[in-house]
Amino acid sequence: MRDRLYARALAVAVNGQRAVLVSCDLIGVSADITRRVRERVGAATGLPGERIMVHAIHTHSGPSVRVYSGWGTPDPVYLELLPGRIARACLDALGSLQDATLAHAEVECRGIATNRRLDLYCAKTSEEVFDENWQPPQP
Repeated sequence: MRDRLYARALAVAVNGQRAVLVSCDLIGVSADITRRVRERVGAATGLPGERIMVHAIHTHSGPSVRVYSGWGTPDPVYLELLPGRIARACLDALGSLQDATLAHAEVECRGIATNRRLDLYCAKTSEEVFDENWQPPQP
């Protein structure tokens, strides 16, 4: 084990309506895991399943939670414990609601990477795109 894996949850309440978003350090989250998390959180809080959002950050350094080619076999014990741990993060967030202001921003991040799926950038090497002065062409 190098780094711990987390399920980080954010709960919000607006005009008496609550919702929770939980971000898991996994490559993906199956429908079964999501269903089980929603059942546990719903049973404890009455929150409807559609207000419990579970997603994965898509890390390639976490355990296999589904059958993926080259990822090995999922661990049944881990899969049994996982929904409860994710649900616990949701419940902790819902139990810790406090007044806050939510804001967001959007900024352009030019020059930090390349999209290897676009033909325009495929000819560039990593050395070229990681040069601090490199900028992709304007679309």
